[in-house]
Amino acid sequence: SFEFQAERKDLQKLERRFGFDVLHCTAQLSRKQDYIELQGQYQVQVEANCDLCLKPVKLDFDESFEIGLVSTENEDQPEGDLELSLDSPEIDYYEGEEINLITYFEDQLILDIPLVISCSEKCKGLCSVCGVNQNDTDCTCNESSGNSPFAVLKDLKLNDT
Repeated sequence: SFEFQAERKDLQKLERRFGFDVLHCTAQLSRKQDYIELQGQYQVQVEANCDLCLKPVKLDFDESFEIGLVSTENEDQPEGDLELSLDSPEIDYYEGEEINLITYFEDQLILDIPLVISCSEKCKGLCSVCGVNQNDTDCTCNESSGNSPFAVLKDLKLNDT
């Protein structure tokens, strides 16, 4: 069993737009037949900006995961196609005699961050014309003012042939 903390500077793959103070990690390693089972748990509060309106957002994570770690020396290359199901255990690889646990926790955090970060489900975002935050102020721009790249199509007349 291991308990450790990782600082933001320790993570290399996580995009710079995601900030946090400390990633609290707990890892349990156990030897199985031909692999090592990693049961991990982490807690962190990630700071980012809403993808729609750019307001600061805090995302709280208290997640756990399980990965089978296989040495690259024991790696078997399957012949032909490999079929995976949703119930298949997650497998990753390590090289050498030491296992750097931070990389597996970083990978899991990246997988757990939502694709779209929103400050609320009803976020209206920024106006595409004037840039005002539509959550705070009603935009006075007229969307049909011709600023759209599709505005030229409004006068298009189709022939009924």
